[in-house]
Amino acid sequence: MKILLAAPLAAAAALAAVPAGAVPITVQSYSVTSDTANLLGDGLVINTTNIMAQSFNVGNLAVGQSASFDLFEIYTNEAILNADDLLEGEIEFTLQLSQPLPNSSPSTIGGITFGVLTGFFNAGVLSWENGGIFDIAYGPNSDGIIRVDLNDATFNECTTTSIFNFCGQQLDEGAIFGEIVDVTFTHLQEASVPAPGALGLLGLGLLGAASMRRRRAA
Repeated sequence: MKILLAAPLAAAAALAAVPAGAVPITVQSYSVTSDTANLLGDGLVINTTNIMAQSFNVGNLAVGQSASFDLFEIYTNEAILNADDLLEGEIEFTLQLSQPLPNSSPSTIGGITFGVLTGFFNAGVLSWENGGIFDIAYGPNSDGIIRVDLNDATFNECTTTSIFNFCGQQLDEGAIFGEIVDVTFTHLQEASVPAPGALGLLGLGLLGAASMRRRRAA
């Protein structure tokens, strides 16, 4: 008897584990691009390495719930900050969800990268537009909202508190001194959908009205 009950109990436990009103969120793809191929050679040359797979499951999130992931690493292989490295370069992040449905076209947010040179603190900096926050609408009326939040980053820092360890123009170059950019998904607002119960009552009401008309006609 215990064997027969095991599957139903497991199914019930799985259903109970999914929060009420939760929606499944799945990343179909994401990409990070920058202007490292700048023909003028201006700007800090950066590299990015994905940590998460191109497609991954965020999970079932109820309204107000969030889930965070280490998304990619940003770093530079430049060991010396020259004047051109202090100029702003462009970076762009593009995200496409496969769930929840229906989903819209890919969402994109831009940002800038640049070098900071003081001699006592040198680093590369990543700064996103709008604080790294953008929203993705979902649902039949596009009124459901999934919020996406990327963190800014400071990478390949050379720091010192002693004049005897003056950094000069140096950076601690390479991926080992890079910084991880996290992404946080928050189910901000649930999409509105027609209530099945209300539709059922409406249907019964219409059937009742039609029946009354037939009786009167008879």
